[in-house]
Amino acid sequence: MTPIDALKMLLRGQRPKDALLPPCRLEGLGTEAYGEEAIVNHFRQVPFEGLEAVASVTSPANVALFVGDAAVFADIFDNRILRIWRLGPGLPCAAEPRIGVPFDTDLFQSRRDIALRREDHPQLDPNAFEPVQEIGYRLAHEWSADDSHPPWRSRPFLLRAFSNGNSGAALFALYQLGSGQQRSVGFSFAAARFNFGSASLANPQIVRDLAGEKAVEQAAWRTGFT
Repeated sequence: MTPIDALKMLLRGQRPKDALLPPCRLEGLGTEAYGEEAIVNHFRQVPFEGLEAVASVTSPANVALFVGDAAVFADIFDNRILRIWRLGPGLPCAAEPRIGVPFDTDLFQSRRDIALRREDHPQLDPNAFEPVQEIGYRLAHEWSADDSHPPWRSRPFLLRAFSNGNSGAALFALYQLGSGQQRSVGFSFAAARFNFGSASLANPQIVRDLAGEKAVEQAAWRTGFT
């Protein structure tokens, strides 16, 4: 069974035999799940729709599936699934009890919108670095969890980027600081599928982690800035 076949089974709420590594981790719908049993239960409770029309980008170490306004990224090791990110619409899942820890991206003293180190993404064609960076700039300057109430601060961090031929995929963690008087803080995700090879980047497909954005808005941690 290929990793893509295993992922499709999982997205339907079915258990793919021997496809998930024991330490597999899922991040999706604003929460996390660890281990095969918890991950299979997650997709059984909230399966994907429209799997007959899937666009995919693969590399030896990664798989990205785009299904309408949703996406799934996976890390692959020894032809088995090690880590999964689920992005798209839906209500946030009930999060496990945890202690909220504040995070301020400015403590990194980073003045670029996105740091892109080529050595961190060996599965990405060198010609695709500029398109990935352009997508990161778009997320930094145009992203909005709610068009009427955009985040006060938004900064993307590139997690995964890989390509196959002239097709590429990128996964970003997006740090958001809300614009309200009591500002919510947290991370959501953004996924992009794009083609490269010409002088300009064709319109990329960008999937927003809508459930993750809602989870950020509902997060217990708030700043007191005014």
